[in-house]
Amino acid sequence: HGLAAKLDNGVESVFFPVCGMLAERRWKRKFLDGRSFDVIIYNSLCWRNAVRKPSRAMKTLALMEHCELESSFKHTSLLRRTMQGILEWWVLWAFEGHICSSRYLFSLFKRRMFFCGIQRKIVLSLYVVDDELCVPSEILALKRYATSHFESLHIGSLAKGYGCMFMIQGLRELLALRADWSMCFVGGGPDYAEVTSA
Repeated sequence: HGLAAKLDNGVESVFFPVCGMLAERRWKRKFLDGRSFDVIIYNSLCWRNAVRKPSRAMKTLALMEHCELESSFKHTSLLRRTMQGILEWWVLWAFEGHICSSRYLFSLFKRRMFFCGIQRKIVLSLYVVDDELCVPSEILALKRYATSHFESLHIGSLAKGYGCMFMIQGLRELLALRADWSMCFVGGGPDYAEVTSA
């Protein structure tokens, strides 16, 4: 069973038990089957996060966050790079959109989707300028998916480098527009204390 914690500012944290990759994916699938979200943000592309939304959640917007291109890491084994490369192409079809942490990744995924003839996908880019997180205007446009209440889910490590603080900053800006937004974090990590106190 996961550990759930209600936090201030509309944030809820859920922690899954320490386990292997397949067990973690089963836990996340079961968790998604039992909840309903407007947006699901998968933090970092990896096999542990290769969990598609339930088929019944047709209106849910599933976004994958990309902070690196692991298939290009020369210090990892050929098998690992190959498996990650397959995942990096599969994700183009599996999710409605992608959040890229650099201009390079933004351009790469745009080119790949054009090459594959994939249309109507959302590709966002996040740029860090002078150590300040910049929330692009496209994030604010997500409000069009909301109805009476907007709930989003963030799955991944609670580490600054993986975008969790960016999501909290984005939530603050969204809450300035409307008060019925909430966010749920699933995961743990080195910046857990900072996330829960943000």
